[in-house]
Amino acid sequence: MIFIFGVNDGKVKETQTNHTEYCSRCGNTARWMVSKKPVNASLFFIPVFPVNMKYRYYCPVCRDGRKISKEKYEKLVE
Repeated sequence: MIFIFGVNDGKVKETQTNHTEYCSRCGNTARWMVSKKPVNASLFFIPVFPVNMKYRYYCPVCRDGRKISKEKYEKLVE
């Protein structure tokens, strides 16, 4: 019996914040975005349960940004 087990990224949830920042990469000043992306364990390429969560804070124009913590994500979404 062969089992194919692995991990894959889930569907990304993007939200615009109320914080306006200057992007040093593209030079744009805009309201930045935050995203939340689950990493799922999968069996036969079907997501079974979430293993981890990744959070990002980024420029909506060039999508350059940084990883943030769960606490920072929740603070920015409020």
